[in-house]
Amino acid sequence: MTKTITLLFLLLTFPAYTQSRISAFFKLSGPEKCWTLTHLFKAGRAHRITAYVRNETTILYRKQELDTFPHGGKLDAFRHAFWMACLGTTIGEKASRKLGKAHEKGNYKAFKRGKTEDGYLQDATAVEMDLFNNEEGLRIARENKEVAFSELQQKTIAAIHEGKMKIMKRDAQGRLTDCNGKVTPLVERKKTDWKMPYCLLPSHIH
Repeated sequence: MTKTITLLFLLLTFPAYTQSRISAFFKLSGPEKCWTLTHLFKAGRAHRITAYVRNETTILYRKQELDTFPHGGKLDAFRHAFWMACLGTTIGEKASRKLGKAHEKGNYKAFKRGKTEDGYLQDATAVEMDLFNNEEGLRIARENKEVAFSELQQKTIAAIHEGKMKIMKRDAQGRLTDCNGKVTPLVERKKTDWKMPYCLLPSHIH
């Protein structure tokens, strides 16, 4: 209780935080809250960029320009890499990387509580994929510091088509498989199964 009151006090006394951002803050995972409180001057920009990237990802999903897999697919790879590319050119590489790692730590904590992200229960392979793609996004940011977000988006998509990112292997029906193509039905997955026998592939493979 004391910790919650302290967090609320810090947010209310910091001028950059509106009521909507305070509401969004309390929806974050513990690690993301910690990142926010140690990056108060950058958190507002990160919040706006996160919303922007989610919107752009939704547009690509509707267009089916990459694929329609928000978990483990090219669309997922795009979301993470583009997020880091936009953040990297705005708040810096170090802070962006820390936020990306905080997000994944939050996913693990959510998994332990049986909570999903975008409707999917996370796993170790998905986190490995996300962290890899985060680094590719930061590379794009590092090489294109003065580039508009729209151009960063095109560079991110190009990197996916060039196989510079990672996606999870699927069969013809879109089900996740191991590296030998064996499907592990989700109904057989226990809530305690963090490590799943999924397989990562270069992002240009269909």
